[in-house]
Amino acid sequence: MAEPYRHDTAVYFPPTSEEKNLKLLATFHYVVGALVALTSSVFIFHIAIGVKMLNGPTPMWPPFPMMTVNPLAPPPPNMGIFFVAIGCAAVLLGWTMGALTVLAGRFIALRRGHLFCLVVAGLSCMWMPFGTVLGVFTLVELTKPHVRAMFERRADPL
Repeated sequence: MAEPYRHDTAVYFPPTSEEKNLKLLATFHYVVGALVALTSSVFIFHIAIGVKMLNGPTPMWPPFPMMTVNPLAPPPPNMGIFFVAIGCAAVLLGWTMGALTVLAGRFIALRRGHLFCLVVAGLSCMWMPFGTVLGVFTLVELTKPHVRAMFERRADPL
């Protein structure tokens, strides 16, 4: 009697378009998160300028004797505090948003934290132009019912 056919290797099912889209979204979240953190690091220059202002700038040459207002007078001390405070806030906001975007990309790859990913996608719409495009595409993809079901299937029971 002949043996029945046995399939020894695992059956391979090609990924669906939603799975491909989610994989791309996760990758783009990593890239945009790094770009947001990198571009917000420009404000470190403002912090350095503010610290220099607070340390007491030295004039490059003596003031002009004929002028009533000295154009080379140092700025008021509050200006240095303003530069440092705004620079620190911008760097902190940018690095935080970059980290949240990368974390959302990881959650998309793991199919966890659906609401978190939606909130980060909405917030990333502020970062023009790449964050806006990524946020809109993420919102469109994650609001599909079958994609939401993919996230709910992977959720850990508490």
